[in-house]
Amino acid sequence: MCGRYALEVDAQGLLRSYAAQPAKAFDWDAVFSIAPRTKAPVVREHIDDDSQPQRTLEFARWGFKPAWAKDKGPRPINARFETAHTNGMFRAGFASSRAVVPMTGYYEWVEMDDGKQ
Repeated sequence: MCGRYALEVDAQGLLRSYAAQPAKAFDWDAVFSIAPRTKAPVVREHIDDDSQPQRTLEFARWGFKPAWAKDKGPRPINARFETAHTNGMFRAGFASSRAVVPMTGYYEWVEMDDGKQ
């Protein structure tokens, strides 16, 4: 489970790589430390009126807020793939709300004697 990730591709590279259209005005530069609760690009696929798949590139905030959650409370940032489909917190979202999260790398903080690295 990652605590941060990097996306070293700019907006034009993402649009080309995923054969996607921007959902709105889309501007993105390479970022080497994307933290939880940050807005970052995701790719979503929709079926248009002609029953053809269309990909859009848009921003989404990293984190998860179940529909039943109160304003205050836990805000998970990730889930285990092996159990997301059965876990009560993620089950409905796993079944109906998917997106591709482009990244070029990820990392975890390591606790050291002098702090996190």
